[in-house]
Amino acid sequence: MIEGNRAPAQMQWRAVAAAVLLMVSGGAGGWLLNDYTSRPTAGIASLAAEAADSFAVFAADRGRPTEIAASDSRQLVSWASQRLDRPVAIPDLSSAGFTFIGGRLVATPHGPAALYMFDNGSGTRIVMLSRNMAIDKNAPMRRDSKRGLNAASWSRDGLGYSVVGPLASDHLINIAAVARQQV
Repeated sequence: MIEGNRAPAQMQWRAVAAAVLLMVSGGAGGWLLNDYTSRPTAGIASLAAEAADSFAVFAADRGRPTEIAASDSRQLVSWASQRLDRPVAIPDLSSAGFTFIGGRLVATPHGPAALYMFDNGSGTRIVMLSRNMAIDKNAPMRRDSKRGLNAASWSRDGLGYSVVGPLASDHLINIAAVARQQV
């Protein structure tokens, strides 16, 4: 009789474990899918997300945040212009309190992009990402905010720009306006 009671108890335990496993995996899958499906896939919103991703990867790196130093900015501009198949420029944001420290090329789902990094001398960094735009080729400046970062993005003549950083939105918009006048 003891053997007979043990088998149903084991089956109930396995059924409960299977149910818990299904709930956890379903919840995790739903969470990941929600993040994936809510991510913009095109246009200015996509550009801002790509810039925020690049900021998250490179801005916190105190050892090598950029591939090409500011002292080699001509090389960076030449390389980025070749890869984007159009002339690009690095804005001077010193009037907004930020110094260019260097940059690199980064991959995006929409092709190569130039990433320029700036620092305010107190360790706060911002980036500007530039890439060719298939849509939103001429878009006015727009604000975005995600994961504690603010972005100001726009496009002109098929080239998109997004300035991203951990600054107040109005402050970042002012810095982006300085950049926009120069590029």
